[in-house]
This record gives sequence, C-alpha cells and structure tokens, in this order.
Amino acid sequence: MIAPPPPPPPPPVTATYPAVDTFSGSGALSSNWTNTTSSDQGYVSLTQSAGTVAPSVLGQQGLAIYSGISFSNDQYAQATFVTHSSAGGGSTGVCVRMNAAGSGVCYLADWGLLYSLANGAGTYAISGCPVPASGDTIQLLVVGTTYTCADVTTGASTSTTDATYASGSPAILVDQRRSTVYALAQFQADCSPSCGGGSSPVSTPTFSPAAGTYSSPQTVTINSTTPSATIYYTTDGTTPTTSSTVYSGPLTVFSTETIKVIGTAAGYTSSAVGSAAYAIVVSPQLTVSTTNLSFGSVAVNTAATQSLTITSKGASPVTVNSVSITGADFTIVAGTFPVTLTPNQSVTLQVQFKPTTTGSASGQITISSNSTTGGTALVALGGTGTAANSQLTVSVASLNFGNVTVNTAATRSLTLTSTGTTPVTVNSAAITGAGFTIIGGSFPITLNPTQTLTLQLQFEPTTAGALTGQITISSNSTSGSTAAVALNGTGTAIVHEVDLSWDAPTSSPDPVAGYNVYRSTNGGDAQLINSSVDTQTAYVDSAVVSGTTYSYIVKSVDKDGVESVPSNQITVTLP
Repeated sequence: MIAPPPPPPPPPVTATYPAVDTFSGSGALSSNWTNTTSSDQGYVSLTQSAGTVAPSVLGQQGLAIYSGISFSNDQYAQATFVTHSSAGGGSTGVCVRMNAAGSGVCYLADWGLLYSLANGAGTYAISGCPVPASGDTIQLLVVGTTYTCADVTTGASTSTTDATYASGSPAILVDQRRSTVYALAQFQADCSPSCGGGSSPVSTPTFSPAAGTYSSPQTVTINSTTPSATIYYTTDGTTPTTSSTVYSGPLTVFSTETIKVIGTAAGYTSSAVGSAAYAIVVSPQLTVSTTNLSFGSVAVNTAATQSLTITSKGASPVTVNSVSITGADFTIVAGTFPVTLTPNQSVTLQVQFKPTTTGSASGQITISSNSTTGGTALVALGGTGTAANSQLTVSVASLNFGNVTVNTAATRSLTLTSTGTTPVTVNSAAITGAGFTIIGGSFPITLNPTQTLTLQLQFEPTTAGALTGQITISSNSTSGSTAAVALNGTGTAIVHEVDLSWDAPTSSPDPVAGYNVYRSTNGGDAQLINSSVDTQTAYVDSAVVSGTTYSYIVKSVDKDGVESVPSNQITVTLP
C-alpha cells in the first residue's frame, strides 16, 4: 500500500541543460555571449562577478545574447532574479528569439511584463507575467507563437501568443538605471522541444531504488530529467493520466505494488510511461497509527474518546491476539480480539479517558500479534484531569409582560447559556404564579460549552390587576445550582360600551324637550340610566360588563317632564 506523500513537497528535480552559465568568473562574459550592437539605446556590455551578471557600468543597462550554440525557433531561457531595490522600475529579465541587433521578446520580471523589443527598444507590452520575489527563478518559453512566462520557484505562469519574431537566441537583459542592485544569476537555456527541429519526448521517469524484491518497506523516489516536468502516478496497475495523483514527494511501499508514472511538460511531445514493481516480503506486519495518544485536558468525571488504528502492512494476514490497557481512568470502549487482518485491512479502537481526580494521568496499550517486525506494539497514553467548570447563565434576572388583557396570552423568551468550559446539565425548570406557564421544554438537558436553550414563557391573566411569579432553574452549574427569574405582569379588564341612537318623533302636539333612557339587566325591571334629560337622539352606556344581557327603551319628555309611551325595546348581550 502506498502511504500518502508527506507535506510539504520537496523542491523540483533539477536537470542539466545544453546551455549553462553560473557567471563564476569575473570581468567580461564568456565567449558564449554576444553583447547587443544596439549602442544607440544606451546598452553597455555585461560583466560577471561572484556568480551574478550586471552592466559593466553602474547605473546603466546591458543586453547579451547566448550565441555559443545554435538554437531552433522553439526555445526557453531561465535565470535567478537577484535581490533588487523596492524602488522598482527596471527592465531586468530573460529573453528568447533575440538577435544581435536587440530584436526579440523579453520577460521583464521586475515589471511583471512580457515585452517586445525592436533593435533594443521596447515597442509594446504583450501581456502581464508573474512578479518574482528576490531569489526566484524565472523562465520564458516560446513554442511556435505561444510565449509562457513563469516563476519557476512558485509555479505561477502566464501564456500569450505573438507572431512578431520567429528566430533568434536566448538572452539576458539587466537594467540598473533605476536601481543599482538589479542582477541575474545561474543562467540556463535550451531548445524546446529539440535543437534538431523535431520533437523530443518527455524523459521516462526513473525510480530509486530500482524495482525489485525487498525484505523491508521501501521509500521510493521518482525522477524526471525533463525540465519543469509534472509526474502523475498510480499504484493499482493502471496507466496514469493527467487526472491521476501528482507526485510531490517520496512514496513508501509496504507490500507488493506496481507504481506507474507519466511525465508531462510544456513544449514537449507525448509523455513517456514508466513502471516499477516492488515486492515487500515482510510477512506478516502490523503498524499502529500512533505510538503516543494524548487526550489533553479533560474535566473530572467527563469522558473524552480518541481513535487508534491498527493496520496490516505485510504481504500476508496478521493476527492481533490481544489488546490490553493499563492506567487509571483509561479504557477501551470498542474492539474485540483476537482478530485477523488481511493485507492493508485495518481495525480501529476507541480509547476513552475519564478522569476521576485532577492532575496528570498516564497509561499504556499493549498490542500482541504475530507481526514479524515485532510481536508487541506499545502505545503510550496521557491526559490531565481538570476541575469541572460547568456554568449556566440566564439572559435576564426578571421578565415583565406589561399590560395584558384578561383571558389573552402574551409570550416572552428566556435564554439559558452554557458559559463554562465543561458541559452543564439543566435538571429542571419550575414556574409559580397565577397566569404564568412554560410552553414546551423537556428536562433534564445537557448543554455543551457555548450551547444555548431558549424557553418560551407565557402570561395569560384571568383577573384584572398586577400579578407576579417566578421561574426557578436547577442545574449543576458551579456558579450556583439554582437560578431564579422574577416574573410580573398586569391583567387589564375588557372595556365595553353600548351605543344607542334613535329617531326623533316626526309629529307631536306637545313639543319634545328631550329623552329618558331606561335599561333592564338580564330581564329585570327597567331603570332610568341618564341623570338628566338627554337632548340628543343618542346615548352611550359605558356602565356595562362582560357576560351580561341588557335591554333598552327610550321615552320622549316635554318641558314639564311628562314622558311619552316607551319606544320599541332593543336587547344586547356583551361577550
């Protein structure tokens, strides 16, 4: 079985290129270089010193073409971008398809631009490119009319097309006119895909150690000599594609595996497939996921659980005969033994730590098996019991429902919050006071740290007047096992009125001075309810109460107080 590669991935595999210059000399560049003839652009010759290349005159610019070998139209150039001033604004980088007159395309790294030059002078920007950090390796690749500028160190790249130039050689441009410390180092160049004008394949990836039979697990490294190649691999015998897993570091082979790989790179022909079969004849073999299981801090009488995985890594089944555990407060809560695991099969144990006292605790798991790499595997256990810190906080100390009409309900919310570092258990919530109730809610309930519970409280008065109550919450909170919240509200009576109106007599030999209104209650005798003669043809009776039946008649009155016969009677019943 192939173990996942460990992060972070190692640096890219290095390779040797046909054109290499480390600028290890001093003074003029080697005979492989030709300085541009574009003197009208202010170019001076480039010189080398202590592994870097810079203009021979401080504060000037230089452009040199690598002419030591013949390059095809498809090529790349790369170099290390040496530390530079934050002032910026230079034009330092690598070039391709450049001729001695200074015509070609350059990756001006400090600007982050791909630039076209004609006779050494900038003509137009083709596209944006990655801006490297000091010390990054930059590369400019051209295949056909496609240019790719890349920060090889970070992997960032940008591609674009331009058909202006079709021939020339790799080159370097160093401009110190805006800063005196721009320089390049470690130049490399090559034809892409080949100097012969044809196409060269990606080199077949190689394996180290070589395929074979081994008596112990092997750490396998995969290499490709193709520059900037990406390697994809599989371990199930199928041929990998660019959708397969990307190789980023050594692989560990525990049993019999066949690793297949492909390599890809921009500008190269179809990928070559590599394959290596490894046979690990350790049989049987057992591994554990960790040799040290730490539970950290756990509150007293609170359980914490962790997993321990046992895996068969040999070429034949391994039998786990027994698993024992020592140490107060440590237990195995899941796992049955003996058990036989086929190659690559696993079993997971659930290990629990439930401290009964404060302070450090330690223990050990002993795993007995027929593994040829050791019949006994030990796993150290550790944890610390801490004092319980269960705390409960209520959102308010009192709840006021305000004025509520008799026989109608109003609702308020009360929030309970676990504010400690260990769970808190709310055992009960009891409420007292006429008209006050809890809507829903089931107890006991345990709240984990930061968890909340919202209670809905209702006030439904049956009588008018101020009413009070209390809700009492019982818990195991270390800040107080009982929390009381005062409740209050006022019941208000329903106010009724009976509006009466009538028509004045259309003809009367005795002029009407006003009217008297009579009311009977629940079928009783009619009683005069207006204290003085009503001169209007309407009357409002506000001395009425709910649940009562009232009957009304009206009599006309002349100036001497003589009443007419009664009007028709109307009856109303108030809800």
